[in-house]
Amino acid sequence: DFKIPLSRQSILVRVEGEVLRPGIYKVNSSDTLPEIVNRAGGYTENAYLYGSRFTRESVRQEQKTNLDRLIKKLEEQSATSLAVISQSQGSSSDAALSQAKISTAKLQVQQSIDRLKSLKPEGRISLNFDPTLENAKLSFPSLMLENGDKLTIPPRNSFVYVLGAVNIE
Repeated sequence: DFKIPLSRQSILVRVEGEVLRPGIYKVNSSDTLPEIVNRAGGYTENAYLYGSRFTRESVRQEQKTNLDRLIKKLEEQSATSLAVISQSQGSSSDAALSQAKISTAKLQVQQSIDRLKSLKPEGRISLNFDPTLENAKLSFPSLMLENGDKLTIPPRNSFVYVLGAVNIE
């Protein structure tokens, strides 16, 4: 495969959700996010722009690389810290208690690393919308489009999630 100039590459972008004409659109290398929304007929009156989800494959791959790097770094750091803990506990008078502490620390570290390994990067790009503004006042940022980009505009919800330090979530 040869790298060809961006101006001659085919760029396919997926637009779905609350737009008048959802689909996969072939765009030019100079096209931006607002232009593709206009080409899709604009958004419907039921659109919830603040909840829009814009993902990009190159960002997902970069997130995956960074996550793998983080996991490797944490594994190395945890191995070092566990070795230090076991050496410092070696002269302890209660060997069973020391061994239990080391085992607990190992388990906690391994659970944290396993949780990180289960994460799946999405490649999501923040659109920085102000949640207090109405749809009419919001505008998509002028991001240049890449092959494989995906924009999903969800419908407005008729309910509110209440999470956090409340009596009933």
